[in-house]
Amino acid sequence: MKKNESIIQRILKEMGSKVKYANLNGELQKRKKNMNKIRDLKELWLPKTKYGREIRTISCVFLRKYGFSWVFNSRITDFQSHLKYRSILLRFISKPESFLTLKSDF
Repeated sequence: MKKNESIIQRILKEMGSKVKYANLNGELQKRKKNMNKIRDLKELWLPKTKYGREIRTISCVFLRKYGFSWVFNSRITDFQSHLKYRSILLRFISKPESFLTLKSDF
């Protein structure tokens, strides 16, 4: 996340958020160690969390703009399933309350 600081600051500025990058990064660093389940990801995106709106927006921008290049420029060998899950995650970003599993529908 450190190397993407300028991108994240630009996104926060464009959405009119008063959240500082350092605060957001600190919160994510705390949660990163315990991020093991889909439920943990869902909790990050919920509006009731401290930075839910900001994290949801940043996630959406990453998946839309940078997701393809990230998948194809990494050591991932199963491109097809990663791209399939990318589209599923994009759907659930809009309604995180309905996000139960990666295989669930709306």
